[in-house]
Amino acid sequence: MTSTTTLERTAADRVRKSQALRERAMKVLARGHQGHRNPHDTLALGGPGYASRSLGSRIWDVDGNEYIDYVMSFGPIVLGHADPEFNEAITRRIARGTVTSIQEADEVELAEALVERVPSAEMASLFIGGSSACLAALRYARASTGKTMALKCGYHGWLDWSGAGGEGIPSRVSDLTIEVKYNDIEAIEAAFEAHPSDIAAVFIESVQDDGPREGYFDAVRDIAHRHGAVLVVDEVKTGFRYAIGGAQEYYGIEPDLSVFAKAMSNGYPGSAVVGRREIFESADARMGATFHGDGLSIAAALETIRRLERDDGIAHLWRVGKRLKEGLSDVFAASGGWMTVQGDPPMLRVQPADFEDPRGAAFFAGMHLRGVYMIRGVCFASLAHTDSDVDQTIEAAGGAVANADA
Repeated sequence: MTSTTTLERTAADRVRKSQALRERAMKVLARGHQGHRNPHDTLALGGPGYASRSLGSRIWDVDGNEYIDYVMSFGPIVLGHADPEFNEAITRRIARGTVTSIQEADEVELAEALVERVPSAEMASLFIGGSSACLAALRYARASTGKTMALKCGYHGWLDWSGAGGEGIPSRVSDLTIEVKYNDIEAIEAAFEAHPSDIAAVFIESVQDDGPREGYFDAVRDIAHRHGAVLVVDEVKTGFRYAIGGAQEYYGIEPDLSVFAKAMSNGYPGSAVVGRREIFESADARMGATFHGDGLSIAAALETIRRLERDDGIAHLWRVGKRLKEGLSDVFAASGGWMTVQGDPPMLRVQPADFEDPRGAAFFAGMHLRGVYMIRGVCFASLAHTDSDVDQTIEAAGGAVANADA
């Protein structure tokens, strides 16, 4: 195995400017970084800590290192970084202004587009960021049911209701949220048995691990409806990737409400809650904010839809992801399977079979040194990723596995 000392020395040579920025950040930024974008661990593996620019499938760090990017901002970038045609559409919108004190005409167009394309959507409401939209969906569910509690399965943002038990979150807030595991019908039944009249909504990420077991979402919906609760499917990561209509379109899921964000606006912060008309019309829940339905996010979402449909983008994501999964699977199998690639092609997970296996860190360090930015558990492609990118990535994986295994 490549020694930690060797990896750290190589990393230090590659990321001197990034390390200097890290030292400055620790003095002025809370915790030294923004949320999950913690450069410390990535820099230790010789990966990019601070970006200088991005284009297509590539990013460059401040040290001048170039990488094929498979993190893609943790999912939002679906057309590619700084896509010229996309940027032109945004520039045209900027020339008309970005946010006004009256309703944006384009908001109606985007709502119509979502209702037309998302199978469960009869109405839509626009927000900023996936966390905001998830909270909005809970507000709609509470207002329409008159109940207060939430049952959650997965990550639904950083706001208090979803971060139950976290530091800085009052226990009286945490007590209103119950968390269960994915594909576990019995746990959902048990939660409703314990709180038969209190749960307003069941929140579930549409896809975790290798996806829903057959009949899972039908069973969850039946349980929720039997107890007068709303089924909310979180499509923040899967929307505009599995299909424009999300994983619900691919898997045939029938939620009451759905949340879309990330790839919906190709790097802009737009998000949406869509779903059944009766919930929106029965819930007089005012959620006004200055930037809900801002012009740039709307323009970004409309252009993303146009490009995905014109360029058969969803099929491209499935094809590129499939080639990448098959190629990595072959490399990993040949080395004994201590590294794995799982999930559906539009949203792969690359990680060691044993999370404690130190070869995992060595593998990702090897990928960074070979010009591929990939981190554990996250792997997204875009329309900008090419067959050549995939070939280069598979070749890099071969070298990274061999070095880590030495």
